Amino acid sequence: YLTFIRNTMAKSAKKKNSRKCDVSLLEKERKALRRHHRKVVFFNDREMALINEYCKSHKISSRSAMMRSIVIERLLTDMGENPPTLFYMLQSMGPLPMEVR
Repeated sequence: YLTFIRNTMAKSAKKKNSRKCDVSLLEKERKALRRHHRKVVFFNDREMALINEYCKSHKISSRSAMMRSIVIERLLTDMGENPPTLFYMLQSMGPLPMEVR
């Protein structure tokens, strides 16, 4: 059974790779994923030493990618455990127009 699944997945992967992609669609995706918001974080000497040691021991060359993945992972985990409520969403939107009330 597992062999059948692997062979089927391999065949479907070959088919997917053989298809031509729409260039404009790829360009839209690339533009949507481009990062243009900047945040700056300051660390003290101890924190920076800890970060450097962690990156050195885990052979991480891109500290920004590491920090980005840690922050996003933490946010997604927190949002999964404590999803926003309707009241919170309405409160963050501000006052509603008169027609909606």
